[in-house]
Amino acid sequence: MATGTFSVTGTVAGLPFGSSSIGAITVSSTAAAGAVTDLVLANGDNTITIPTAVNVTAVLIVFAGGSTTVKKLKGVGADTGITLNPTSFNLITLVNPAPANFVINSSAADTGFTTYIYFL
Repeated sequence: MATGTFSVTGTVAGLPFGSSSIGAITVSSTAAAGAVTDLVLANGDNTITIPTAVNVTAVLIVFAGGSTTVKKLKGVGADTGITLNPTSFNLITLVNPAPANFVINSSAADTGFTTYIYFL
């Protein structure tokens, strides 16, 4: 059985009162998660189906470093979405049960750049 953990730690410096530590913030799963989806985003809405065989608690979306297309995390329909960093990662924790899917809208085809989506 696959298990996994995503952990985030960090420090914010230069604050009026000095610095502040973040974390460790951890998301873990003892379910047989660990599914990975890799795709080249098409122009427009790309529907990502969340695996239903396990209790998915988080999604890590990793975009290719050289990509320049604008990417938005969306629901369906007229949702305008939230613009994501197109060359980095995005960690999203989910409610239980997780939704059936989500949408990544790409401003153009992301030809030559693979997006990896890890389910935990």
